[in-house]
Amino acid sequence: MTTTALKNKVNSISEIQTTIKEKLQKLFVSENRDETIHRIKIDIPQIDIIGWFQKQPVDKKMFWSDRDNKFAVAGIHFAKLIQNGDDQQHPDLFEKIQSQLQGADESVRYFGGIKFDTASEVTAPWENFGTATFVLPRFELLKRNETYQFVCNIISPIDKENQEAVLSQLADLNFSDESIVKEKNEILNRTDFPDEDEWMLRVNSALSAMNTAKYEKIVLARKTELTFKENISADKVMSDLFENTSNCFHFCFQLSPTNAFLGATPERLYYRKKTTVKCEAVAGTRTRGDDERHDKSLADELLQSKKDIKEHRYVIDSIIEALSEYVKKSNGETDGANSTDGANSTNGTDSTDGDVVLVQLARVQHLIKRFKFTLHDSVTDFDLVNKLHPTAAVGGYPKNNILSEIREIEKFDRGFYAAPIGWISKETSEFAVAIRSGLVDENRLTLYSGAGIIEGSIPESEWDEIENKIKNFLKILDS
Repeated sequence: MTTTALKNKVNSISEIQTTIKEKLQKLFVSENRDETIHRIKIDIPQIDIIGWFQKQPVDKKMFWSDRDNKFAVAGIHFAKLIQNGDDQQHPDLFEKIQSQLQGADESVRYFGGIKFDTASEVTAPWENFGTATFVLPRFELLKRNETYQFVCNIISPIDKENQEAVLSQLADLNFSDESIVKEKNEILNRTDFPDEDEWMLRVNSALSAMNTAKYEKIVLARKTELTFKENISADKVMSDLFENTSNCFHFCFQLSPTNAFLGATPERLYYRKKTTVKCEAVAGTRTRGDDERHDKSLADELLQSKKDIKEHRYVIDSIIEALSEYVKKSNGETDGANSTDGANSTNGTDSTDGDVVLVQLARVQHLIKRFKFTLHDSVTDFDLVNKLHPTAAVGGYPKNNILSEIREIEKFDRGFYAAPIGWISKETSEFAVAIRSGLVDENRLTLYSGAGIIEGSIPESEWDEIENKIKNFLKILDS
């Protein structure tokens, strides 16, 4: 249904405003000094969430959807912004979020993430994001399975003085049926950092370090800066990604009118519900074929590639080692984190065997292995993020000192690229790995992509692999 159906259901948008105004007044009748999140929810008919997101002319907003699009949310304005913990790894920031959620409904979610390397300097144009950013949207248009809701998040008592501002922001939301038509934005220039010659030197330097047993695998990234004729519409790019990439987590965090981080990533870091956690090991890449026969040939090549299997094994081992101290055996003791929940088909459906299979996306395919663990009761989201990130899929193996090695070789700020990004609620959380992503800054879009370097890697082939990943993004922009 369109937003016309929404208007018919509630008679008018003003009815939403009236409902929220009435509930706001009731919230603040009694004095309450404890900070509490209240959630005003209004059921609505089906609506195009990404289209609605694109219409909202506000400086700060966010979008998130899971891989099968059963859960999606467009958040407009922020009721709360939590950034930059006091410690490089941010245990205090995670603790602050959890304390905010304790008295809240389970459906309340903070969305955000942390910097890939929190010990490195924050550089322009990542300054708005700092080393960690989590937001509680003021307004949410959300989809859960086949149900839709409009939500207003209120924090008492601090929002008691903000009622008029909240209602003013609500009145400014665009619920019209008019579609957004934006002209194609011409690309004026492309700059690669490092360029191809410098890339060869860096990969060879990493391969030389492997001979001294510094590490067995390292993931090196490149960034490609595209300069456009006019300022970039981040929500338009997000809409194009959403419409053209399936089986991906889609995300967009816009913290100012001209600055946003967005992407479409297939890779889950973990999903937790109470003490049950699911993780995935993803590595190895091939393009999709031109036809069914070609596609199967590329898939078989990936499944039999000794280089890719070895690279994938490092990711598997990094997850098992990271979670070993947190996982319960059936008798309650710590396990070696060897319980798996695998997949038995190329579209990544869950099953109970632990085979390495393929996850096939629209333009690329990867090796994947799924895990399912039961954790000790005391394990927190901070523990999981801190231990799992960076996996060998985006960092290297072994994990010790790999961030400083990447910092030394790459010589640029990854920002939130390849970092944990997702959401936290009171008892549930989900984080993806922010690959296949880009940073919008005025008329520039910087795309980030990486390749795993192990013994036997060929610098030219790794350059081509990244080039293919970037081309996939460029095709979406060109469409």
